[in-house]
Amino acid sequence: FADFDTGHTGFIHDAQLDPFGQCLATASADGHIRLWDVRKPEAPAFLTDLSAHCAAVYQVAWAPPATGVLLASASSDGTLAVWGRRA
Repeated sequence: FADFDTGHTGFIHDAQLDPFGQCLATASADGHIRLWDVRKPEAPAFLTDLSAHCAAVYQVAWAPPATGVLLASASSDGTLAVWGRRA
């Protein structure tokens, strides 16, 4: 990947590619998760901002493809969020 501006206003604690290598999720100290289309790694395209947490997001993890398009996030506010849709 080329260096690119993620738009986060805090430190990025985690970044995970989906199982197909097409979507990158970034988790930040600003409490947001941002999703990126990385099918063209030289020019990642912003998809959306997920913002249900009230504090830093430390980790994100994609579910196995058989469960649908699901992303879990863990925050220092003590919450776990599951984002996405089931197959």
